[in-house]
Amino acid sequence: CGSWDQNGNGAANAKRARRVLRLQITEREDSAPHLHLPPRANQPRPTQLTTSPPPAMVATAKIPQRQLFIDGDWRVPALGRRLPVINPTTEASIGEIPAGTSEDVDAAVAAARAALKRNRGRDWSRAPGAVRAKYLRAIAAKMIERKSDLARLEALDCGKPLDEAAWDMDDVAGCFEFFAGHAEALDKRQNAAVALPENFKCHLKKEPIGVVALITPWNYPLLMAVWKVAPALAAGCTAVLKPSELASVTCLELGDVCKEIGLPSGVLNIVTGLGHEAGAPLSSHPDVDKVHIFVLYLFVIHLCRWSIFLTIHGLFVLLGCIYRELCNRSKDYGSCSSYSQACYIGTWRQKSYCSI
Repeated sequence: CGSWDQNGNGAANAKRARRVLRLQITEREDSAPHLHLPPRANQPRPTQLTTSPPPAMVATAKIPQRQLFIDGDWRVPALGRRLPVINPTTEASIGEIPAGTSEDVDAAVAAARAALKRNRGRDWSRAPGAVRAKYLRAIAAKMIERKSDLARLEALDCGKPLDEAAWDMDDVAGCFEFFAGHAEALDKRQNAAVALPENFKCHLKKEPIGVVALITPWNYPLLMAVWKVAPALAAGCTAVLKPSELASVTCLELGDVCKEIGLPSGVLNIVTGLGHEAGAPLSSHPDVDKVHIFVLYLFVIHLCRWSIFLTIHGLFVLLGCIYRELCNRSKDYGSCSSYSQACYIGTWRQKSYCSI
């Protein structure tokens, strides 16, 4: 998915992309750009990427048969429909995911709202940050434990190079660890005094915004989902995640991890399905307090109810030519890794100020 042209020639495009990838991804560890999440930023990126899953893995490729993850359990879609999962390497169906609709979105949002208010919020939204951090760290540990299986599923589902998929799983675990620390830090900042003139007292109280809807893309399926899920849960929000219908497999596995570690029911709900049948009802749902959605430009826009992550291909602006070689290497790496299907892909323009 993503390697298709207008005539549907997906396999040919993927083959050309893999050939370019083999030719150009040969950088040393010390010259490879660090392009992922801060918690893992000091970890060297693999210098040789496995460009596709091994043939034996493809031949036996199957994915777990999951349902929607709502209120802490698996639930069959209201209309009973499912979507095929296509392996981009072979263009063969390797399984199915549930196709949620507005009825399922209603159930997921209701579960998230109930979890937010359960026991007057003491179970989650008003619990100490240290309590939420315990769950986030448990999820991180399970992600490391399941790293090889999750990387295999990611590679089969979205065509990501296997080694890069494994590296993403390290970032996923690092993200949960990172925001577990932030959840604990919230306890120290809670009710902090605000300096005011004499005879006035003021304290700052931080509260979760409520139920959040998270809509994520297909090129980093689990990693970009976790970029949104982890901070939302750390802050005490409850969430409904709607991953891309093109790559939902590992996001459903996140639901299985949450069930295994005993995350309180309804704190995280996962509804897969088509955009107009599941994403649209979720983004417009009247009982959702905040919507975070990924679209194509460079920065994050925070509106009253929406956070929009906008991304474009990265632009290197060269002032003089001192960093030209480094930028060229970074540009080549970004343009070829992930078959150029990533927001950090670099292009460059040179503008010299040497005469000034």
